[in-house]
Amino acid sequence: MQTGLILLAFSAVLIAGFVWAFRNLPKENWQILACIPVSKTPEGDWHCINLTYYGLITSLAYSISLILFFFLNASKGVPVYLSIIILFSILIISLPASKIIARLVEKKPNGFSVGAASFAGVLASPFVVRVWLDLFTDLNRVYDFSFVILNTLVISYCIGEGIGRLACISFGCCYGKKIDEINLPAKAVFKKLNFVFYGRTKKISYESGLEGERVFPVQAITAIFYSFLAIMGSYLFLKNYYFISFILVFFPSQIWRFLSEFLRADYRGDGKISKYQVMSVISIFYMTLVLAVYSFMNAPLPSETHLFWGVGIFLDAYAVVTILATSFYIFLFTGISRVTYGRARFHIIGDNQK
Repeated sequence: MQTGLILLAFSAVLIAGFVWAFRNLPKENWQILACIPVSKTPEGDWHCINLTYYGLITSLAYSISLILFFFLNASKGVPVYLSIIILFSILIISLPASKIIARLVEKKPNGFSVGAASFAGVLASPFVVRVWLDLFTDLNRVYDFSFVILNTLVISYCIGEGIGRLACISFGCCYGKKIDEINLPAKAVFKKLNFVFYGRTKKISYESGLEGERVFPVQAITAIFYSFLAIMGSYLFLKNYYFISFILVFFPSQIWRFLSEFLRADYRGDGKISKYQVMSVISIFYMTLVLAVYSFMNAPLPSETHLFWGVGIFLDAYAVVTILATSFYIFLFTGISRVTYGRARFHIIGDNQK
């Protein structure tokens, strides 16, 4: 009952946030968060570095993802310090991969790719979790926690990417095709439910010239679908249905990642099948193998859930500092715009001088 109420309240807040975001983030004024003056121009203006809502929303998505990761692990008795070690071990691999793979596929030096980051994380996570748990043999003495932690990684990734897609709406990236160009049975629905982006600095404008056009709301569908999967997966996880939770969250999310590429208009590399879609297929087969291995092992898994332990992460200094520090780093990593710049001029308000 408590589990259901917590997730229901979280769902209500999430729905309200999505409704607001879908209405407002495609607008021009929701791309640039702030401008930091750095140097003077010959005309007396200031050259500015732009901080974006993309970075702010991405950092928020990471925060919620980390909170869910720590909460779910702690509710099963996984120490916070071990969650932190595993987390940073995977981030050290996936964050650089988000730029390196995007650079190789899209031929752009300043881009990021969530798909690339998730692919690297998928490949690395079973090994990272296994290695660190082998170093903490006391934890695995009664139960096998490796699949438990792998499950929480998948769930927290899913909620993070779901909420993180709002950042794409703000920046105008990862955008869908024009409504007139899609061929879906529900096409009539999307003639009413679509996105129209405004602002010449939105990626959809300068890359594809689709400013003011009705486009398929692929980011919104991904946000809703992934968040729903994460919430359902969390409920099943807390009820000890680990394998069902894993299957429900991971495989539909990767299948949608593959299918959604056909509805996107942004450049995803050459060819009808993008390299990101190939990564999704590899991830599905890879995790199917991992799942088969865990099923064959038939190791005992934790059978109790302690929500009080999970809520305790908000009083744990290591967890709180990790969440805040990681979110701040993500904001700097993704929020400092490398494709836009600003010019500002400051004035005195005469009536306010007194």
